[in-house]
Formats: sequence, structure tokens, C-alpha cells
Amino acid sequence: FFTNHKTDEKEVVVQDIENKLHLYALNGTKLWTRSLEQPILGDLQEIDLLRNGKKQLAFTSKNKFHVIDRNGKDVAPFPITFRDEITQPLAVFDYDNTRKYRFVIIQGKEVIMLDSNGKTVKGFTFKKAKSTIIAMPQHIRLQNKDYLLFQQENGTLSILSRTGKQRVTVSEKINLTGAPILKTRTSFVLVTKEREEKTISQTGKITSKKLNTPNDYYLDVVRNNTVSLSDNQLRINGKHIELPFGIYTKPEVYYANKKGYISTTETQEKKSYLYSFKGQLYRGFPVYGASSTRVVATKKNVFMITKEDATKILVYRIN
Repeated sequence: FFTNHKTDEKEVVVQDIENKLHLYALNGTKLWTRSLEQPILGDLQEIDLLRNGKKQLAFTSKNKFHVIDRNGKDVAPFPITFRDEITQPLAVFDYDNTRKYRFVIIQGKEVIMLDSNGKTVKGFTFKKAKSTIIAMPQHIRLQNKDYLLFQQENGTLSILSRTGKQRVTVSEKINLTGAPILKTRTSFVLVTKEREEKTISQTGKITSKKLNTPNDYYLDVVRNNTVSLSDNQLRINGKHIELPFGIYTKPEVYYANKKGYISTTETQEKKSYLYSFKGQLYRGFPVYGASSTRVVATKKNVFMITKEDATKILVYRIN
């Protein structure tokens, strides 16, 4: 989804297999198409680069960092071209919600932090990790403290300050998956490749809990609401929901208009489910969906987007 700053309504942006980027209105009208040289890495990030209420899309591809406006035009001084390959999606940090962005580019072990003008941030000292960075960098705020997290291939989890100095010492190597690190009110939480749930305090103390699941296990925490899925066993804040047997996408957790939304799609029967933080299935669900979903709220409505098939998009309005 992409916000139309003129109307405050949502539009849909999608890249096709030929690397063309398209913007559609929710009624299906195509607003523009532009060609890109390469596939986009990860998600597109919505930003307000000029801090004037007008929105842009920021993203990276294999060798470029793009910022484009809602008309599909480049915003100067972007795109910025890199000689070496970009290996992780673009991370956008807005520490104080003031739109003074920090953009983090990863090239293997190398870390490049740029400001809103595309210039290198001089005060950031973490220029190179000891091994390859395997996930998009994260900014997490706990109890009014900022932490920057970098997962490395050798099992090192670097938890740093805004300037790149080590802020939390994680003494043990962790078999990291590259999935986003989660947070509770006071701690960091992750699940290892061995299906151990590890909680890391702000002083670096680690507690471990073995998860009794033989298969893929997904965990998310949003506003202290805990959601997990293993096979067809969905748990929302301790409430156990046994879904029909099938193969499910990773649960996506959203908080919009003071309500919680947890979505997952069964990929064989192509059914998308949407639950509240109380573990209640929203009225009218499941609905047809051939992919994982996204949920977004405007002032008046909540929308969910999914694929209908390889060439069609479905947008649902949630009443």
C-alpha cells in the first residue's frame, strides 16, 4: 500500500516479473508504470523525505538506492548507484519520528548509513561487521533507549547505539535465522534455528526456552500481544486456535485504528484468515487469497490486500 497524500487514501504498488513498477488506485485504475533495471529487495518503505506531507517510496535493488514520488518520478539526488552488490533490503530509521531519516545499506559485511540528502552519516562508526550480515538492520526502542540490531552469519548479534557503538554485549553466539528480532516491553526476543526462544535483556542476560515443535515455528510480538504459529496451531495471547490442516503463511500482525489484525493464508485451499488480538475470527473470514496478505488503515476504512492469482490482486475492505 502507498498513501496518496492529496486524498489520504491508499493506493497499491506492485512490481511484476519484468521489473516494471505499477501504481493502482483501489478501484483497479492504473495510475502509472515505470521500468526498473532490477528486482526490488524486500519491502518498499513509505517516507516523507522533504518533511512537507508529500509521500515517497524508498527501496533498494541490487546496485541502486531509489526514492520516487507518487507520480513515479525520481526524487533528487536519487537514485544512487553502488559499484558493489547490495545484499539486504533497505532499512529506514526515524529515531524520534521527526522524519530526519537514516538509510542503512548493507553490502555483505559492509554497512553504509546515509542521511536524507544521500550523504554518508559521519558520526556512525559501525562500518563493517566481522561476518556477513544476514538480515535487514533494525531500530528498536525500549524504555526510551534506541538500539540498532545487526544479525551476522557467524552467530553474532550486534546491539548498538545510534552512533554504532556497542550498547548491549551478547556474550554467546546464536544460530540466527535472519527473521526480525522482536521486542517485549523490556527485552529482545528471537527464535533460533534449533527452535529455541531466547530473551535478551538490556544488560545482555540471556534466557532460553526450548520450543516443543518439530516443524516451522513463527513468533511475533506487537504491543505486547504475542502470536505464534506451528503447523496449523495458531496461538494469540495464549488462546489456542486449531486451524484446518494445511500449509500456512507466516502470520502477519498489524495494529491499526486501535485494533489488532492477525492474518495468515492457507496456500493449498487459498483461504486467508483474519483474527483479532482476542483470537476472534473477523466476520466474513476466511476469504479467497492466494498469497500472504497486507493490512492497512485509513481514517475511515481498513483494507487487506492479497493475490488472486499470478497476475491479479484482490483488495478487501474490512467492515
